[in-house]
Amino acid sequence: LVWNYGHRNPQGLAFRPGTTQLWNVEHGPERDDELNLALKGRNYGWGLREGNHCVSGDVTTDVGCDMNGFEPPVAEYAHSDGCSVTGGLVYRGSAIPALTGRFLYADFCQGRVWGIDVDNPRAGPRFLVSPLSGSTPFYSVSSFAMDAQGQVFVLSLGGWGTPGRIYK
Repeated sequence: LVWNYGHRNPQGLAFRPGTTQLWNVEHGPERDDELNLALKGRNYGWGLREGNHCVSGDVTTDVGCDMNGFEPPVAEYAHSDGCSVTGGLVYRGSAIPALTGRFLYADFCQGRVWGIDVDNPRAGPRFLVSPLSGSTPFYSVSSFAMDAQGQVFVLSLGGWGTPGRIYK
């Protein structure tokens, strides 16, 4: 059974609790990463598109770009904003009510954690959840985890002299 296709590098797959909504992020090779709501039977366009842009050979372009037949991403994460998106999960905890119903994701290099409203994902803008814990950045955010109460943990590999950590 194939649920959908046209993905380059999906990771951070997460179901929205209590629904069949499947969220994922994908790292694009040139300039944009994607946040997708993975819908049944849809084509996400790899290797003809990257985010909301067409790919021609090794070039990402909007010239002569035809998006017919492809499911667009819910949002893009430009490489100019960071190096690579790390997929997360849909928050359902009670410690931070403002995050309830947000799909959380991060930048691998800079450690910025973002959220997007799963009930109205195209409304934007994405908002910054937490770039720092005290004075130590979340370097190399590799994954997210959730406990039985729905509280979030951000996993960091560390780097540049900072040890790997788990943040709650």
